[in-house]
Amino acid sequence: MQYGFKELQVNRHESDDMFAHLSESVIDARNLKVSANTRLFFDAMLGNFVFYLLLLVVVSLFPLIIPSSSEDTHKIVATILFIFGPVGMFTGSLSTIIKTESAIKSLYLLEERLDTSTQTKSNQDTEKYKYFKQIRLDNLKFHYNDPNGRTLFISGPHNLTIQRHEMLFIIGGNGSGKSTFLKLMMTLYHPEQGDIYVDNEKINMESYNDYRALFSVVLTDFYLFDRIYGLSDIDENEVNQWLQRMQLDKKTRYENQKFTNIDLSTGQRKRLAFIIAVLKKRPICIFDELAADQDPEFRHHFYEKILPSLKAEGRLIIVVSHDDKYFHVADRVIKLQDGHIVSVTGKTNFQS
Repeated sequence: MQYGFKELQVNRHESDDMFAHLSESVIDARNLKVSANTRLFFDAMLGNFVFYLLLLVVVSLFPLIIPSSSEDTHKIVATILFIFGPVGMFTGSLSTIIKTESAIKSLYLLEERLDTSTQTKSNQDTEKYKYFKQIRLDNLKFHYNDPNGRTLFISGPHNLTIQRHEMLFIIGGNGSGKSTFLKLMMTLYHPEQGDIYVDNEKINMESYNDYRALFSVVLTDFYLFDRIYGLSDIDENEVNQWLQRMQLDKKTRYENQKFTNIDLSTGQRKRLAFIIAVLKKRPICIFDELAADQDPEFRHHFYEKILPSLKAEGRLIIVVSHDDKYFHVADRVIKLQDGHIVSVTGKTNFQS
């Protein structure tokens, strides 16, 4: 999938929910297609049967009406041979249909085995890190290469310890590596060096899904779905209250398990993506330049009211921002430059 891949990769349940929804549509379309093709097939068979039956009756009755001759016999034989052709094609197609059905069953079996191998552990322990207290990045490093293998950009090595209930601001100029740092921390990019620890337990490939389940994310290149995937029981009133709080209630509503309108401006789409992220109630919220396209009044409300209220709920809040006017809201401000953390400043000594 070209769009929405990162959002689904962060959380396995959302991915499964979205693909389950797609599967329902695919199954419905498949059933309609099979039903239409079956009816077409039997209609064609009935038409051919009537035609050949009529032809057979004519050939059979013809000698009774007109004395047979060699020429008539040849015609009868030619007619029978003509009938054998379509019948042979029909019987031959049966084997192709059987082979196709067998191939489809084999593909479903393979898909089931692959899903089992990748989901078993995650399904058994989906909230493994839910009550974490600390995340530590230890010499975490990643780099981009061009098609010729030459290194274009290096992110890290990063060493950082993050406490739960903190609010962190990530700052830096364009191209400083802020988004790469976030994707590396979420394991959307696999580190080529270093490790991530949750409460002193090292994250590995087997625990990636459990670790990613901690995050609700709105990245700069986010994709906005018209449904809230990954949540089985959604309170429509709560969603619509958030729409009102974020000044979107006149633009869209949440009805019948979907938003009535997502054709919004860039700033409005970011607010809606924010609402979806918050409603998932994950322990870690990451917002990448979410306030960049908002008006000053909303920015003030966002930084001074909304973010502190999320932190008060016990969430770890990580915000990429250029709004130095509101840096005082953060517990720590982390500055990146050329892919490296160059400073980590706390409230006590940070000067805006």
